[in-house]
Amino acid sequence: MIFIIIVILIFVAFVVILNRAGNKKEIIRKYNMYILKGTEYLGSGNVEKAFELYDKAIDIYPEHFYAHNLKGQLYYNNRDFTLALDELDKAIELCDSDVDTYYFRILCNFTLKNYNNVINDCTKILELNYLNIDAYYLRGKSYFEIDDFENALSDMNTYLNSVNNNEFAYYIRAMCFFYTNKYNLAVNDMEKFIDFNPSNISYYMRNSSTDGKVNLIKDTLNLLYDYIKIHPNEILLYIMAVNNHILLKEYDKAISIAEKAIAINDNIKTNSLLWESYVESFDFNSALIVSNKILSFDSNNNVTLNNRAFVLIRLNKYEEALEDITKSIEINNTLAEAYKNYAHILYKLGNIPLARENIEKAIEIDPDNGDFYIVSAAINLYEDNLDECFSNLNIAKEKLICYYDYLDDCIFDKIRGNSVFLDLYNEVH
Repeated sequence: MIFIIIVILIFVAFVVILNRAGNKKEIIRKYNMYILKGTEYLGSGNVEKAFELYDKAIDIYPEHFYAHNLKGQLYYNNRDFTLALDELDKAIELCDSDVDTYYFRILCNFTLKNYNNVINDCTKILELNYLNIDAYYLRGKSYFEIDDFENALSDMNTYLNSVNNNEFAYYIRAMCFFYTNKYNLAVNDMEKFIDFNPSNISYYMRNSSTDGKVNLIKDTLNLLYDYIKIHPNEILLYIMAVNNHILLKEYDKAISIAEKAIAINDNIKTNSLLWESYVESFDFNSALIVSNKILSFDSNNNVTLNNRAFVLIRLNKYEEALEDITKSIEINNTLAEAYKNYAHILYKLGNIPLARENIEKAIEIDPDNGDFYIVSAAINLYEDNLDECFSNLNIAKEKLICYYDYLDDCIFDKIRGNSVFLDLYNEVH
């Protein structure tokens, strides 16, 4: 009798195990189905439905991390970084070995300037996979932002040993070399940086936060002037000096140094320094004269045509600007700034649909330029789309804004008293 009872108990236990196994298999099947369907909806642009299905996946299988990861990515793409971090934190609690989850948490924290958190997560990624070269780059950028130049140098050295086509990495390393008194190395890296992107040096210099770095910039300028005495014909030193003066809003000094560089070597590069100095000081008439001179060196230089169009817009000469920008895009259709300027001209001339099309192209090429979102917000106001306008202004606030005078456009009179506009306007002024 006891034997029969034991056999029955074993049988019942076996059936329970089979049922549990079957239930688990069904749970995983449904979980994967919700994930797949959610991703399909996301691909078709239905973000709300994607969220709904990811939530269903979490409800049916709460101990698995992947749906939290996907929700975190969605919140990140929607620029809701706080909710994104909540989901990514949950995903990492459930699985602390998924590099992809750490990566998106790093992007959120970097945007929020939580640099120590970025450093910790990059270090974790490198523990999981020491060959993940992007982690060295992101950690190096974060060390640079907190003025830990030695560690930033170490990470950028490792990164640049494997990747040699990232101009901003060369810029960061050049600045680290200067801040650690390694001037020859700094000049070498700055030369590489400028060779990659000669038209955007001021943009990149602004892109490195200057908060709390004023004294460092002044110290760097003193070192640059000492070095110029030793190497008076080294144009790269003048380029760095001009842009440091611009960062300090010392425009007269920037103009003076640019003119000295031109006296040494009168070419596109040195005249572009003078153009940048005039633009930053809002002397657009002088900037136009310099633009004309630069085009005398090369009348088919798409960057210079774009720059002259930028100045002509500021002088309300939209038809002339349109001619330049059209030619610039015909020569090279990959310059994001050109599409932004084209959009600016078009909405000033009343062609709102084509303006919308071109600002979207600009953002697609370079989604990190805050100016583009301000232009997009202006177009939204012409369309009486306030929700999209405020959304674009909020995005602009999180980005780098190079020319805040876009906000002085009369179109923004419609919302000049609104808190969203005022928050952005007061921040950049």
